Amino acid sequence: MLQHTQENTEAFLTPSELPSLTQWSKTQITSIFEASSDFEAMRAIDRTFAKDVDARMNGVSIDIDAIRGQVLDLRRSSKRGLRVRWKKVVEVPSEDNRGVSNCIALPVNGTFIGPKGYVGAAYVIEGVTKFPPQHPLGVEYERHKVVTVKIGPRREANEEDGRRILAIAFVAKDTRVGGVAEAAL
Repeated sequence: MLQHTQENTEAFLTPSELPSLTQWSKTQITSIFEASSDFEAMRAIDRTFAKDVDARMNGVSIDIDAIRGQVLDLRRSSKRGLRVRWKKVVEVPSEDNRGVSNCIALPVNGTFIGPKGYVGAAYVIEGVTKFPPQHPLGVEYERHKVVTVKIGPRREANEEDGRRILAIAFVAKDTRVGGVAEAAL
């Protein structure tokens, strides 16, 4: 990995060293839902979302604590763990990224700030279990999500890649496995 020093103020990571917006998004979201423990899932949320993220779910404004609660609810109700299945991802770099390599990273206080921009994605979270009164042992569902996110730098990030989701809008609907769609969340 490239070392940034006082003498090397023009240091850049190469494209192979920093993930694209698509790669970053897929890695971050998957790490949240497929984490080995609730603690790791919460750490993944902190590495993915800005603390002051502007978030909307099915048109309703939510904060980072609501996102944490939803993830924990999904994880804790799942009988066999969650799995993310990606359907489609589209990325568009920010205007100030265009015309330069989408993977150039600038060092800012020891943290590399990578490409910023927007990602639209459709994915399914498999392994969701719900426990309606008529099925006390649980019924398996899939959560279908379509999201648009704004990804950009956050100086509070203390990792090599300082990007975070700054804004997210998503629609989510649970579909019973082998059944019909349920109402939106």
